[in-house]
Amino acid sequence: MGVGAVAFRGAKVVTGPRPDLSGPVAAGLPVLVLLAGRSRAHDLRRVAAGAARALPGVRIETVAGATHHSLPENTDGEPARRVLSFLAAVPGAPATPPAAPPPPYGPPPHRP
Repeated sequence: MGVGAVAFRGAKVVTGPRPDLSGPVAAGLPVLVLLAGRSRAHDLRRVAAGAARALPGVRIETVAGATHHSLPENTDGEPARRVLSFLAAVPGAPATPPAAPPPPYGPPPHRP
């Protein structure tokens, strides 16, 4: 996504509808909202305030050096560490998180 943002700087941003939060709220599910500290796409204070109003008990964290586009591609592992920490704190979570799956991309499998 970050590469696309560089290649198509003048492109119109396409957004979808706002998510329906009635399910997670009604079920009392724990929710983590990760915000990109250097985002120019969102006003962090507004997003955090909106999330706090809509999701009782939400955990809101900001990844300081991340931008809106770099957050999903963050290579230093900070977002992953925060998600794993959040999941480990969920009641009933296993003491040791499951092993991470292998990366989805890589060299093609060898075929004789």
